[in-house]
Amino acid sequence: MSKKINTSKSFLIVGILLIISACTLVMYNLISDYIAGSKSKNVVDNISININTMKNTSDNKDLNREMPTIEYNGISYIGVITIENIGVKLPVISSYNQDYLKIAPTLYNGSIYKNNAVIIAHNYKSHFGNLDKLSLGDKVEFMDIEGTIFNYEVINKENIYQESSSQLYVGEWDLTLFTCRNIDMKYRTVIRLKRV
Repeated sequence: MSKKINTSKSFLIVGILLIISACTLVMYNLISDYIAGSKSKNVVDNISININTMKNTSDNKDLNREMPTIEYNGISYIGVITIENIGVKLPVISSYNQDYLKIAPTLYNGSIYKNNAVIIAHNYKSHFGNLDKLSLGDKVEFMDIEGTIFNYEVINKENIYQESSSQLYVGEWDLTLFTCRNIDMKYRTVIRLKRV
């Protein structure tokens, strides 16, 4: 009888520990999301002051050059991405780095100027966590640090397996946005866009 009671107590203790662990993980993720959102907003506010507000159009520029950057707190940024339908206005860091993803989306590959940019962000709600809610035809705006505006339209949505990252470069897309899926972290939500 005491063996059954000890077993029951052990299961109860393990269950309580699992619940505490799950709650701790949820809290960690919520805090990370909040911090990332705050950092991104702070960067957007600060670099927006330095972006030329003339709102140039991309048709009037030499786009075969390297993307200009602006430095803030030791990190180089190439501009600001705005996705109104999901309430996103974020700075974009000029190069990919796991630590940078905790601050803002990063340029994973390519160039906005060469119509082959791939931008990655965490699936924080304050970053690309709602990317899967975009619909075909939704608009996305990218403004480089010189104030040049690039307008895009969503033309494809897909989910790719994390081990198949080479699929990010398959096809003729002017811009690709991607993040981990909230439902299944083994897959990436991928949004394909064309310039309009």
